[in-house]
Amino acid sequence: MVKAKGPADGAREFATALISHTAQGSTKRRPAGPMVPVLQDNWKTHKAACSAVRTGRPYLVHFDYKRETTDDAPWCKPLIDSLAIPYAKSFYTADSIEAMFEVLEHPIRPAAILCTTGEVAKRSNRQLIAKIRSYVSDGGRFVFGGPGVSAISMPLIDELFAGLGLAEWKVAQYHRTTHALNVAHPLFHALPADAPARFALPASYSTKAITLSVPTRDGLFRTDSNSKVESIAMMFGGGQISLGEAAVACTKVGDGWLSWVGDVNQEAGSTQAMLFLLGLKG
Repeated sequence: MVKAKGPADGAREFATALISHTAQGSTKRRPAGPMVPVLQDNWKTHKAACSAVRTGRPYLVHFDYKRETTDDAPWCKPLIDSLAIPYAKSFYTADSIEAMFEVLEHPIRPAAILCTTGEVAKRSNRQLIAKIRSYVSDGGRFVFGGPGVSAISMPLIDELFAGLGLAEWKVAQYHRTTHALNVAHPLFHALPADAPARFALPASYSTKAITLSVPTRDGLFRTDSNSKVESIAMMFGGGQISLGEAAVACTKVGDGWLSWVGDVNQEAGSTQAMLFLLGLKG
């Protein structure tokens, strides 16, 4: 086994050794010899990670507990296809808590992780939250979104953020309204003038979402003076819209970025926002 020397060089060295090892035979076979103890239990994780290093493609992970989003949420198909098709060989779906621990403990770290399950917010998974916080602090990108956001009780959402070091992030409302792009957000503001994301992200869009109260700098899509409740059936909080409620929020945590996309219906604008936050629309 090649031991990692550091989060970047060590991971690359590990992958190079593994690729060289498998290249002597069929890359479709599991490697034999001294690497077997390392690889035998989580080969799918290794396969995607090493393919990313070999091809230069981003290593992407979808945390989809029991594949609930992939198999049971057809309205999310455009999002899943945007990841699984162009990044097929370097894309991995972690469908259990154990699989996510394997991902986060592997010497090759994902470029970005999309989490569409509410399972992560359970109090029994605090060790996983600590691993996620460490991953982001070391330079990773982690995006909460999809069907899972509506499966988390509002008090647990606040606890989730507190565990990630984001005590300033709080649940605000749950309603449908129009959110406008914050062009001053650090991630967007830093884009080159001709970056694809400047044209891919909508100027505003309507979404039914669990919104957050976050510092002004953290709201990527947020309410403004034109935002009104757009569904009479959704009068949570008396139907009032506060300025700066964020359906999409993102902040720097250590060297990485942590994001929330509260849309419960996966509108097209939210899919574009997720791809941007995962670093795929820069």
